[in-house]
Amino acid sequence: CSGCGCGFCAYCLADCGSDAHRHVSNCRHNIAPGKDVFGSNGLWLRSQRQRRTRKLKAFIEAIEERAVRGRVLEAARKELEDVGIDVAELLHHV
Repeated sequence: CSGCGCGFCAYCLADCGSDAHRHVSNCRHNIAPGKDVFGSNGLWLRSQRQRRTRKLKAFIEAIEERAVRGRVLEAARKELEDVGIDVAELLHHV
């Protein structure tokens, strides 16, 4: 950011040193039309919901016991729904 000089990708949060523009324009998680480097707040919120969902799915799938997967999602339901993650949809896939 301009305050500290740190560059990071707004889509995947990768540390990009002092300049993230090249990474952002090629990031596979960049959902901006034309892979634009700048996007709206709504676009960023949508991309973060997608990023969180990807990370959460990977975490849940790593839990061996299916019953535990469901209990973990249920225990975090409020927090997940607060950031726009559809727990019912995730429960359907675990």
